[in-house]
Amino acid sequence: MPSRDGRALLVPITMSGDPKTASDRVQPLRDETARVQQAHPQLRVEQVGGPSINKALDDTLGKDFKRAELLSLPVTLAILIIAFGALIAAGVPVLLALSSVAAAMGLSTLASHLVPATDTTASVILLIGMAVGVDYSLFYVRREREERAKGRSGLDAVEIAAETSGHAVVVSGFAVIISMAGLLLANDAVFSSLAVGSILVVAVAVTGSLTVLPALLAKLGRWVDRPRVPLL
Repeated sequence: MPSRDGRALLVPITMSGDPKTASDRVQPLRDETARVQQAHPQLRVEQVGGPSINKALDDTLGKDFKRAELLSLPVTLAILIIAFGALIAAGVPVLLALSSVAAAMGLSTLASHLVPATDTTASVILLIGMAVGVDYSLFYVRREREERAKGRSGLDAVEIAAETSGHAVVVSGFAVIISMAGLLLANDAVFSSLAVGSILVVAVAVTGSLTVLPALLAKLGRWVDRPRVPLL
């Protein structure tokens, strides 16, 4: 299909097989296009289409997610150390977040038998798990420290934090779960896998915040403010 001026030529190609898996099978065709371009440098040879675009987007998102994975943990820990000025207080939110991510990873493997999982599911679980895990822990740790600063005992401070911050965690968690469940309405494998992964990690983070986190804070008591970081 040549252009009117004869300077361009369009070669239509229809891939065989299931169109839903075309983006997973398009790489050999992209490699062949690259070889043709290398063999004819005087020409401009390009390939475009739904599967090619989806493949390029998946590759780009995969690289972005991996970069975010490498940066999320150290940056989060550094910010928490600066905010609290104590290593244990900074480590508790990170510990809850990582445990939530690990549990959600295992649960997503089971869920993949019902809803197909994609390559980005694990990355989304990590990023959202770090976000909500740290966020929910901050509710508790901040409120517990405020109550202890008012002179309350460690157990009383944890109970007050559980009554107030625990309610906020439940409301926030259900709001996130309901909003992410909306992705299931798209009836798309990618959106469905992202929804399931997000819902699982948020549910685990909420459960941990209501059970393990208060118990851990009650056990630590004033040790949560140790060891102090100099100059902070």
